[in-house]
Amino acid sequence: GTFASVFVESNTRARRGLMDFPKLEGHIVICGWKNNMSDIIKDILQLSETTDPDKIVIISNIDTEKIEALKELPELKKVKYVRGDYFSEDTLNRANIRKASKAIVLADTHESDNSSEADSKTVMTVITIKALSKDLYVCAELVDKKYESYLRNAMCDEILFPRNLNRQTLAGTTITNGLANILNDLISNVESNTRINTVEIEENFVGKDYLSYRTHIADDKTKV
Repeated sequence: GTFASVFVESNTRARRGLMDFPKLEGHIVICGWKNNMSDIIKDILQLSETTDPDKIVIISNIDTEKIEALKELPELKKVKYVRGDYFSEDTLNRANIRKASKAIVLADTHESDNSSEADSKTVMTVITIKALSKDLYVCAELVDKKYESYLRNAMCDEILFPRNLNRQTLAGTTITNGLANILNDLISNVESNTRINTVEIEENFVGKDYLSYRTHIADDKTKV
């Protein structure tokens, strides 16, 4: 009876986001909440062969009922949840941010419709994460581009803009470092009327490494 009571209490605390995870390592920490969070996490799991549900930690103050609904899905029942302010050092430590493999900071507007407030929290969160673990790879989502310089100064590794990304692309950036940077560069080039070309690859480069071909086209100005 005592064992059953302890198990039930532990399970209840976990579902309410009151557990700490001091032994967790190599996990992905997602700061914030999206209405389609379950779909985002399922996309992440589908794209990554090495990420398991129990290696994903969500930090949010979202209503417990929404977390319960997410964890009712069989493939997501092992996703971990920490309740609290994701920009708080104490809350990030409960998710063992220092041992994480990556942090994703979402533009969370569920507590406020004010995009500036959401972006301010994002900047605060990145600053706090980098203070706790300066080498951790951090992706952050911004609603307003005017906050971009603050994230750059905070050494944010990757910045996502919702207008440039769909759900699947957001999941892809979680798995592949630098994907959002490439997409942002391509989109900004289009917006600035820079011409983007495609060229045929010469037969003698087929099957060779990308570095050798990049060096070749850098020397050949007709292909740039």
